Amino acid sequence: MNIKTLFFVLAALCLKNGHSQIDLSFENWNTNAGYIQPNGWITSNWAVQCVFPDSNATDGSLAARIENNLIGFAGRGRCLVLGRFSNLTGLMDSITFDIRIDSVSLGGYASVGAAFFHNGNIVVNRGYNIDTISNGYFKITLRGTNPNASQTDSIWIGFSSEPATLLPNGDQAGYCSFKVDNIQFFYSSLSDDTHPKETIDLYFFPNPTIDKDIQVSSSVKRIRITDIQGN
Repeated sequence: MNIKTLFFVLAALCLKNGHSQIDLSFENWNTNAGYIQPNGWITSNWAVQCVFPDSNATDGSLAARIENNLIGFAGRGRCLVLGRFSNLTGLMDSITFDIRIDSVSLGGYASVGAAFFHNGNIVVNRGYNIDTISNGYFKITLRGTNPNASQTDSIWIGFSSEPATLLPNGDQAGYCSFKVDNIQFFYSSLSDDTHPKETIDLYFFPNPTIDKDIQVSSSVKRIRITDIQGN
């Protein structure tokens, strides 16, 4: 399933979870829906358990293990972990998370992605498909809007284990098992109308100095150096 389809599924589920309600490190799990899932997230565990707490974590004691172990009338299905972060304030630069690909077979792969919204409109889509086993955890960064672009006020993020191979009978195959942990949000310190200005000051290091080691901005075209007596 491609990234656009993933976000269509997110929209169809009408997620209503706020930023503060979603466990970004998968430390807390519940059975409020009648099956286990990480707090604040929507999973496809309603069909069969495919998202599990796992002790191989990078932040805290638990991570989420995602594997598409559902086999139905059309072959192997997918496993989804979906979340919506709303009512965000500030300029969202990026999202990072740790991921570890443990097992891949018959063309299965991990799909990860995020959509950044402003006033209900998608500003940026980011996504990756990963079909190679990793040597431990690695970090992925999904970058949002430029710090001077429109403010991001909500984000949809999804992780899924996907089949890929079409069998001769038309059924799907392909398996992937991976872990996700330590999701982090990063905000810009710049506002829309704030830009760093290039200074025209000169700086000598160390001060006082005898080596005349000078740091100068590119806007300075000519400099004159004298000692304290004007020489």
